[in-house]
Amino acid sequence: MGIRKYSAASLLLRFPKPKAFVPFAIITGVLGVAPLFDAEFFSAALLAHVLTFVLYTLGAVIPVMIFTQSLLAPRLAILARAWSTGTVLACAAYTLFNLNEYFLEWDSLEKVGLSLITLAAGDFGWGILKSLATLSLGNAWMHIFTTHTFHYADSATVAEVFNLS
Repeated sequence: MGIRKYSAASLLLRFPKPKAFVPFAIITGVLGVAPLFDAEFFSAALLAHVLTFVLYTLGAVIPVMIFTQSLLAPRLAILARAWSTGTVLACAAYTLFNLNEYFLEWDSLEKVGLSLITLAAGDFGWGILKSLATLSLGNAWMHIFTTHTFHYADSATVAEVFNLS
């Protein structure tokens, strides 16, 4: 018995229309991060920008994309027999995946209520956007360009943490 292999197409990792996807990715990526550029961002060392890109991409963006958008979202859409229902199910799974966020508090009824509101407003909204971009366009990479480029504005913080000047 062998290991089951998934094709790039079944994981939604192909770019079937590069003339449409590449400009879309560039425009949405730049629009997502451009408002966050400030003097601190531009004063960070080049190494800090490179390190930010590598750390965020390999440590968070790619693993989460593979799990939620390449594996989970398409299979939920198939199980639900509709990409729209699959979008909502994938979004709910993404929200549950974030129950351990550092800013959520579960030690009192009021804090539980605020945490649930935060999850519903933040993660459920982002989850809808990610799953909608992935399933409607048929490409898991799109969720990175539509929702994760703002992380790359953290270069100044990465420079501070790693003492890069």
